[in-house]
Amino acid sequence: MSGSMGSGCRPAAWVKAILVCVVVSACGNAGVEAHSGAAGDAEINTGAGSRPAPIIYRPRGLSRAKRVPLVIALHASGGVPAGFEARSGWNQLADGNGFVVAYLGSAAPAWKSPSNVAYISSMIDKVSAAQRIDPRRVYVTGFSAGAYISYFVGCRLSRKVAAIAPVSSGMLPQTCHLARPVSELTIIGTMDILPLKGTARFPPAASVAALWRGLDHCPARAPRAVQVGPTGQTTWAGCADGSAVGLYIINGGRHVYPGSSDAAPGSPDASYDASRAIWAFFAAHPAKG
Repeated sequence: MSGSMGSGCRPAAWVKAILVCVVVSACGNAGVEAHSGAAGDAEINTGAGSRPAPIIYRPRGLSRAKRVPLVIALHASGGVPAGFEARSGWNQLADGNGFVVAYLGSAAPAWKSPSNVAYISSMIDKVSAAQRIDPRRVYVTGFSAGAYISYFVGCRLSRKVAAIAPVSSGMLPQTCHLARPVSELTIIGTMDILPLKGTARFPPAASVAALWRGLDHCPARAPRAVQVGPTGQTTWAGCADGSAVGLYIINGGRHVYPGSSDAAPGSPDASYDASRAIWAFFAAHPAKG
């Protein structure tokens, strides 16, 4: 997916500004580059291959007097940070709820290399230092290939990440030992390219939710289930340190970011705002300690 651009130097509203801040600029971004307009697609070399430069969005007027949440947003295969910014609606949510969004770009092939986890970890550190981020409220979400790597982030960066929310992807079987509980939310459609029942490579969505319930030591009790438009939202709450696990299934949902302009008008995906649902889940589940 793709997106527009906010400035990480001077606080910016969702309106596009034509401003480019360079590394170690007077804006104090501590090695984080922020861009506007077409510059958001520029490439950087991280030592492990080139990738689209990150876009750091901080709402205009967001006070630095206190630490704020950070949402890391990861685009799909073939996308760039600017495209995901434009279509996902995260900037508008940041404006209304007071948090920073970092749209990161993948090295080729999209998010497949293990080096991407190290890159995400490094960017969490850099953005956190530059934007005065609350370490208890660092969250990661992604669509498709960006969702695929989000599961690895949850398993491998549990000391840094409070919650993950993969959209339209599956979790490969992997060793997952959490240093602290990580809340997990999966959003997927019944007509997605990855079947709910899974494949020979990817376990069923219900099995992934069960895995995370075990990792987060969720109590053995009935989940909370609500219907929001076409989406059945099932949440297992009361897990260790206030963590939770969610499985939101869009009836008729396909492989498209729900609520974005890519969703066909009148479709189930068009009527469901995934980013808003994810933010509600994130905001309710900061890390403890």
